Amino acid sequence: MRRGDLLFVVIILMCLFLSFFVYASDGFTNSDKVVPRISKTTPMRNHFTNGSDFSVKYSEDDLKEIKLNIDHQNITKTDCLPGRNQICNFEIDLSAHDNQELIYYFTAEDQSGNIGFSKTTQVFVDTTTPIIENISYFVTNKRIDIIITFIEENLYKIEYLDNQNSRPKWTNFCTHGIGRCEKKFTFKGGDGPDLTIRITDKAGNRFERHI
Repeated sequence: MRRGDLLFVVIILMCLFLSFFVYASDGFTNSDKVVPRISKTTPMRNHFTNGSDFSVKYSEDDLKEIKLNIDHQNITKTDCLPGRNQICNFEIDLSAHDNQELIYYFTAEDQSGNIGFSKTTQVFVDTTTPIIENISYFVTNKRIDIIITFIEENLYKIEYLDNQNSRPKWTNFCTHGIGRCEKKFTFKGGDGPDLTIRITDKAGNRFERHI
C-alpha cells in the first residue's frame, strides 16, 4: 500500500472513531428520553375547591420538580418523591378568586429536562366559610327536634356529633336545603343534649356550633 493510501485509511479510521466517541458520549449523558407520566390530578373537572386539595399522581424515577400552574401562577415543588404512582399535594391561596372559575394543570420535569403535562382542568373556587345563622331545638324526654338556618349556596352536608355517646361519631343531619334543615332524633344520656353541629360546603370549608 502506498504511503498516501495508508494516510487516507488512517484519517478515515480516526474520523470513524471520533464519530463513535461523540455518539456514545451523547447517548451516555442524554440517555433518558422517557417523559414523566402524570396519571391523575385533583380536584376533578367542574368540582369545587378552596385551594387546599390540589394533588398530582405521577411516575418518574429521576424527578426534578413538579409545578402547579393555575391562573398564570406557578407553584414549584422540588421535594416530591421520585418513583412509580407517587402523589404530591399542593395548597394555594385562592381567596382572591372566590366565586370564580379557574383552569389548572400540572407539569412534571425529570433531571434530563423531559417534561410531562397533565390535562387542563376547570374548577369552581369557593373560599367562603359557611355560616350557621341560628339553631333552635325542642326536647321531649330524650328526643330532640332541631331546626338549623344557614347561609351556604354550595352545601355539601350538615352533620351532628352526640358528645354523650360512648363512641361519638359524625352522623348525617341533611345534605340539601335552601338555608334551612330540620331533623328529629334521640340523643344519649344526661338531662339535655350535648351536640356539635358541623356544616361543610362542596369545597371543604367548614363551620361548627355547639348546643
